Amino acid sequence: MDPYMQIWVLNTVAPISCFEGRKNIGHATGFFIHYAEGSYFITNKHVIIDENDNYFPDIIKLRLHRNKRDFTENDEYSIPLYDENGEKVWLEHPNRDKNIDVVAIPLNWNDVGKFWTNAFTIEKDIIDLEFISIAEELFVMGYPLNFYDDVNNLPVVRNATVASHPNVPFKGNPYILIDARLHAGSSGSPVLTKPDTMRIINGKRVLQSSPTPLLVGVYSGTINKRDEEIKDHLGLGAIWPAGLISEIINQ
Repeated sequence: MDPYMQIWVLNTVAPISCFEGRKNIGHATGFFIHYAEGSYFITNKHVIIDENDNYFPDIIKLRLHRNKRDFTENDEYSIPLYDENGEKVWLEHPNRDKNIDVVAIPLNWNDVGKFWTNAFTIEKDIIDLEFISIAEELFVMGYPLNFYDDVNNLPVVRNATVASHPNVPFKGNPYILIDARLHAGSSGSPVLTKPDTMRIINGKRVLQSSPTPLLVGVYSGTINKRDEEIKDHLGLGAIWPAGLISEIINQ
């Protein structure tokens, strides 16, 4: 990946601080996307509300670049999660029975435009899961345990591999598994293809190149199956296919 594209991709994500009133109650990851002349911020539903844990932030704050020539110049951008009537501003998937852990928050891009940010597009930057293979290498960008290059406001990148059949919903759930060492704070991270990846297309092995990494899905957290004898986690995480984002927006 060339140096320009590396910076472009890293600048599609933002660290999230979640607030209830003035109290900071959590950290997470999210990313920007353009679709059908609209702009949205994508993250997990459990980042902005979790009734089971009595977790109800009312505003999230993003840290964004102000100057593309000096990464140390950054500022906060606040997104209220409820409007003046107390109604939620985010969009959820219309199929409530599947508990899809992805939300899209509509943005005024002219307002966001005072910052230097980049956005994926659904039309060009999403890959269909039929072109993904088991054991394929991917990468995840985010802010694990709120750790990142906070001087330059750049995320960290972790390796991952596809750990379940991409076209078979895992245990009937509409997500697939990745094998990756990830931590709290990575929730809402984009999961992306690596450049120059061998794929099977129409029965043939093809070296598929893309000028940008392609969006596979949204990371949603680890599968908390623990081996009590060796005191270790499986190291598996769930990702929701990126194709769900357009379904959320189009509802």
